[in-house]
Amino acid sequence: MFRSLISLLFCLLCLTVVGQERFSSWHAEIVPRADRSVDITETITVEAQGIAVKRGITRSLPQRTEQPISLMSVERDGQVEPHHTQTRDGLLTIFAGQQDVLLDPGRYTYRLTYRIENAIGQLDSLDELDVDLIGPDVSLRIDELTATVAVPPGAEAMQWACYTGVEGSTDRDCLDRRATGELKFSGRGTFGRGRSMSIAVGFQPGFFTAMAPAQAVQSVPPPPRSRWEREGSLFLLLLGAIGFGYYFYTTWRRHGVDPPAPHVGPTFEPPGGHSPAAIGVLASTFGAPDTACFTASLLRLATRGYLSIEPVEEGFIFTESYYRLRRNADGPSPEMLPSEQRVLMDKLFSRSGEVILKESYDSRLRKVVSAHHRALQERLRGTRSGESNWKLILPLAGIYGLTLVAAGFLTGTDSTGWAVPALIVFAIAGLLALPAYGYLIRKPSPQDVALNARIAAFRDYLSMGENQRKRLPNAPAMSPEHYEDLLPYAIALGIHTKWTAYFGDLLDTSHYRPAYYAGGQPFIAAEFGRSFTQVVHTSSTPVQSASSGGGGSVGGGSGGGGAGGW
Repeated sequence: MFRSLISLLFCLLCLTVVGQERFSSWHAEIVPRADRSVDITETITVEAQGIAVKRGITRSLPQRTEQPISLMSVERDGQVEPHHTQTRDGLLTIFAGQQDVLLDPGRYTYRLTYRIENAIGQLDSLDELDVDLIGPDVSLRIDELTATVAVPPGAEAMQWACYTGVEGSTDRDCLDRRATGELKFSGRGTFGRGRSMSIAVGFQPGFFTAMAPAQAVQSVPPPPRSRWEREGSLFLLLLGAIGFGYYFYTTWRRHGVDPPAPHVGPTFEPPGGHSPAAIGVLASTFGAPDTACFTASLLRLATRGYLSIEPVEEGFIFTESYYRLRRNADGPSPEMLPSEQRVLMDKLFSRSGEVILKESYDSRLRKVVSAHHRALQERLRGTRSGESNWKLILPLAGIYGLTLVAAGFLTGTDSTGWAVPALIVFAIAGLLALPAYGYLIRKPSPQDVALNARIAAFRDYLSMGENQRKRLPNAPAMSPEHYEDLLPYAIALGIHTKWTAYFGDLLDTSHYRPAYYAGGQPFIAAEFGRSFTQVVHTSSTPVQSASSGGGGSVGGGSGGGGAGGW
């Protein structure tokens, strides 16, 4: 309880620190020039905590062909600040600060001055100045956003307005007033993180130089985006998610729910007379490991008299342990064996009647394991008679693909700031849900369900403790022969340690020694089961390797551009 409280307080402290990193004030001084350019000086005060703002602030400005931008100066706290710029995807990004110099947490005031050419256009009967003070991509909160527009001597401002909100919004949650030689604007509330502010001033024609007709056409602002363009991506993702979930659930309920399993009592024998390797595969959802099935078949052949297993230990100070397998020349005929066990015998002893198994990888043994696996899969083909219902996944994949394409097409005009994260979440969730649906929609036949129930009951029997087993009616005697007969099945099911643990004392006190166990070493059931399966696994499994990598990218918006830290 105390640790949980400390963790909660730490998380709240982290959130508080993150929330404190912000732009406490942002003021833009806009000076129109007679050649229709404007000089803009932005005074930005940032409360840095070393989270986003580590070296300084960034400022992104849209770099348009008809309105080129030239950076004039960058200062911090009244001193010239080192900086560099980067142009990418139509944005000029200013990085204030140095790569190898980190700022101490505190308050810093930056002053950026730049010029925008051809910023004043012609609209109706006025010369129009439209300036986006900030765009939707400012990543930190702005507590106070203000601006002044100088009215040059000889110019006359006829009308002015300010607008706030997301792109295309006509809200006017701001104040504007006229002062001596300038117009003043201030926004209400906080800005940034998708909330922007724009100002517009209409001047009496005559002060600014005449502009070419082509320039006049270019200066006309584009029409505001419709609500569908601004929010359509999120709407499509929501609609696609609802349709995806509805189809997933309803079709699964109709076609994928398994038939009810019959009641099965204690099962003391392998269901259906299947071999150990077959039981291992049928009991596993995604197939039992190759080596476990191979080891089970190998031990099954030994208990039936086809081969012997001899543990060998060589050396005095540095000992080496391994197992020697010998084919019994006078063993039973392999004709009646399951196909995977016949393949195992043929491949394993193809060169000689003796094979050495060491705790090191053996490529030849790996080929034998693979041949055994292929023969087992071939024999079990058609054992399951359920319905795959694979065609039902096609409409679901269609809903997923169409939603991604349609929503992705509209992310470029999104103004909410949530379209891209929502698109990523939908894409990842769909990639996880499609395989899950393919598995869940498969419907086993009643015969398959009954077989699974018997295998589960058989597994429960092999895993039981002594007290549970004593309460079973008609349970077979716990003899060494019974242990030996079902040990291969316990190995295939991955529960041989439980099966051996129950018989451990009985086998050790009776000095039990299997007929297939050769050599002079004593037989210790728990030790043999562990070491033999480990040796087979190691000698038939190649060493694996892995690699990894990654990358990332950054972007911006239009209008007043973005800002943040680096």
